[in-house]
Amino acid sequence: MTHKILEILKEDKPYIHLSELHEKGELALLFPELDKLNETEDGHKNNLKHTFIVLQNVCDFNNDYKMKVVATFHDIGKSKTKRKNDKGEWTFHNHEKIGAKMAKEILIKWGVTDGNLIDYVYNMIYYHGRTKIPRNVTESAIRRLVKDVGQPVFMDLIDFCKLDLTTKYNFKKERVQSGLDDIKNRALDIIIKDEDAKWRSPLSGYIIMDLLGKNIDGRIIGQIKKKYDPLLKDETISMDTVIYEIKKGLY
Repeated sequence: MTHKILEILKEDKPYIHLSELHEKGELALLFPELDKLNETEDGHKNNLKHTFIVLQNVCDFNNDYKMKVVATFHDIGKSKTKRKNDKGEWTFHNHEKIGAKMAKEILIKWGVTDGNLIDYVYNMIYYHGRTKIPRNVTESAIRRLVKDVGQPVFMDLIDFCKLDLTTKYNFKKERVQSGLDDIKNRALDIIIKDEDAKWRSPLSGYIIMDLLGKNIDGRIIGQIKKKYDPLLKDETISMDTVIYEIKKGLY
């Protein structure tokens, strides 16, 4: 039987239902790790209210079930990592790492057997703090982050981090969202460049020499590859067709 919280997250507006459960005191029984985020102290936001707002943002954005699970779980590590530093500021160091571990354990305890869902939620929570990087971060740092998170999850992660912004200051929200868009666009450029670098043409010089003779001028080989390599890479022509045209002298 699916846990009640997960059933609620399949609704169109689960944040309303969860808020009602909290008001009735039932959330503390069903999902105590989430209910513990209801703390209001000077110097930091109420993380339960923040979670409900983020969940609403996800519903308004794409209503994706997996991302709604992420939104609901993403800050549960804050209750265990809450500290006040020497400046009197509240900190939540490593709440992403601890929260990801907690989320995985809770989902398994609730009977979730979908390994893809568990891994998705774990990675989204674990890495959602890693996107707080400057616009001018190096290409290698972006490539490393994409590799660590996983390419499909990374794109969702950037979208989620934009939805995780609940500040009342629009200028701050717009600045951070713009920075995330820059990172996402740079990541896409890097992914395309890396894919291009990995591509190897099936039309080698040896194949051309087998078709036209080993004494063929190297300039002819270059001309043939220049014509057909882009078409092969874009998959607008098959290797069989290329061989046929070379044999027929259509190059």
